[in-house]
Amino acid sequence: MAVGTALASKMRKLDQVTMFYVGEGSCNEGDANPSMCMAALWKLPVVFAICNNQYCEMSHMSEHFPTGDVAPRAAGYDIPFEIVDGQDIETTYEATQRAIAHARAAKGPYVVEYKTFRMAPHYSADSAKYVPKEDLAAWAKRDPIDLARTKILGRRILTEPEDEELRQRVRDEVAAAPEAAFAEPDPGIGDLFDDVYA
Repeated sequence: MAVGTALASKMRKLDQVTMFYVGEGSCNEGDANPSMCMAALWKLPVVFAICNNQYCEMSHMSEHFPTGDVAPRAAGYDIPFEIVDGQDIETTYEATQRAIAHARAAKGPYVVEYKTFRMAPHYSADSAKYVPKEDLAAWAKRDPIDLARTKILGRRILTEPEDEELRQRVRDEVAAAPEAAFAEPDPGIGDLFDDVYA
């Protein structure tokens, strides 16, 4: 799909870049390599953003990959790539901006691999017993929200009381959302066609 939307942008001469977010496990799917090949061959404006959370469904990526990184596969298609700390919002933002600028400049696709960790099970019935507790503990110390908060407070963008006030507003908004949703009328048959464009 990403190759298709990027091809459409190029054919229509639009100043658009397709961002395709995918996990490391999906990079072993059958359409991953042909997609990168076609994007490179046609110099399409697409960024393949790989969120490497280290678990392909319920098994560690080491059971699926001979290497610890996915992005170097891009070199086989002459696609530039970066591997960045996915826990750091500034690092991820800067790498993503470089990738978008590259694609927008008609230089073809770009791959960014964001190194992160999945702290929750793959789905609600997954016990996640396969994830070592020490890994969870180590990655919990590098929570991206906590890291961003430390930077924001350290740079005096927010004070501790302002941060707590903001957090309370968000907690209140989240708590009120289900009640507001249940207060809405149930959808009718005519709602099936809302926001359907093709």
